[in-house]
Amino acid sequence: TITLEDGTELGSGQGGDNGTSTYSFTLEGSEEPIIYGDVDGNGSVQAMDASLTLQYVVDMINFTEEQLILADVDGNGSVQAYDASLILMYAVGIIDEFPVEGRIRTIQMLDAKYKK
Repeated sequence: TITLEDGTELGSGQGGDNGTSTYSFTLEGSEEPIIYGDVDGNGSVQAMDASLTLQYVVDMINFTEEQLILADVDGNGSVQAYDASLILMYAVGIIDEFPVEGRIRTIQMLDAKYKK
């Protein structure tokens, strides 16, 4: 289980039969899986999500707590222009995973390893 500093549990994952792992993370009070980078909540990561993230970075708009989590795709705890860049790279197919997703998988694997 992934838990934020404030104690909020985001979700958990399970290993697959062929060495792969699938993780489904949910925000508190939500049954919907997190789609990192989907800042506008329409179900897909698009250039508009990068645009909204940049608008947040330059104080043109405000984000909800959920949007802050979704926009922090590098997983460093803050939303910056770099996150918008990563979202755009994902939207156009240059990358197929966000750094935060790799970190969550690593945490899950370490957690599973040391609980045995």
